[in-house]
Amino acid sequence: MKKRTSGTGFKLKYYGYKGDGYTGERYKIAGRVVIVLAAVMIIFIGSVILGNYLGSIAAETSADTAPEAEEPDEVKLPSGSNVSEPSEKAPSIIGDYFDPSLYETSDDMTDALDRVAAGAYTAVTLPLTSPEGTLLYESEVLSVAARGYTHPDAPAIGLRSVFTAADAMRLRTTALFYVRPSLFFGGDDKLKLLAVVDALLAKELSDEGLDEIIICGADSGGGDVSFTETAENLTEYITEIKKSAPELDITIALSPDVYKNALNAPYVEQLFSTAGALAIDLSALISGSSDPYGDTDALCASLSGSFKLYNLRALLDGKSAEIKKAQLDALALHGITNWQFVTAPENEN
Repeated sequence: MKKRTSGTGFKLKYYGYKGDGYTGERYKIAGRVVIVLAAVMIIFIGSVILGNYLGSIAAETSADTAPEAEEPDEVKLPSGSNVSEPSEKAPSIIGDYFDPSLYETSDDMTDALDRVAAGAYTAVTLPLTSPEGTLLYESEVLSVAARGYTHPDAPAIGLRSVFTAADAMRLRTTALFYVRPSLFFGGDDKLKLLAVVDALLAKELSDEGLDEIIICGADSGGGDVSFTETAENLTEYITEIKKSAPELDITIALSPDVYKNALNAPYVEQLFSTAGALAIDLSALISGSSDPYGDTDALCASLSGSFKLYNLRALLDGKSAEIKKAQLDALALHGITNWQFVTAPENEN
């Protein structure tokens, strides 16, 4: 580096030298400049280190489905997604399976609900549709549409009495609501028809006293149906239901594979914003598992970010006491307290 000189000929190489044109005051000023520059460098380096540290913490609490490489195709979804905090409409519950069709009288049903409440459950899971989407209860809406048709396996007691009794025991009522794949993935016209009809059913259930419906089976369209299409259909479907039954809470149940796929992240976040709550359906996975504890444990570990970010509710297999215990032990290991059984015990089939 060339040595800089002033008009008086002194050299800027040793600030402590007081001869040759230098004074003590200039020495002090130059020293302060050095100190300021050093402080700036320390602050800059500290900011970089702190930023990297905070970034690593944020990454640990993000969803497991954060996009990694290519972006998925554009999807017609509402803007304004905000998943920084779990939705207030995604309460943590402990729910037991409860089939109203098993009881002939309101007294029998009430006694059964008493036993559920005594078991420290905070909610009941009501199977109001079959996995194929068939309605399993009497609906005035569909009775009118079908000119008086009634379902032969509908509960002998009315649903209003179930909802009223559960509410008196401070039990949240949640209903499994399976979409009909032939209509849900049958094109725009069929989807609109399904959305309108199910919106009327949702309003009817809400007016009767139901707290929440859990939309199931929406991601079962087969390998030829992308999750982009599923998300678009779900958005249209749920929007219609919310218009008709604004007081009814909605939870979307998705399979573990959906949460594992990184490219689904934007759509999962948008669906959370649209519906207000998400669930992960473990029942099919555990039903055919030879190691229900190990499989539940591994899944909770791999999707820990999604469980925290969305307050995911685990939908569990309730076929046997052994399977129940295995799943609950694995959930407890990961601190997950939001779950419900969605299949009937074997002795009640």
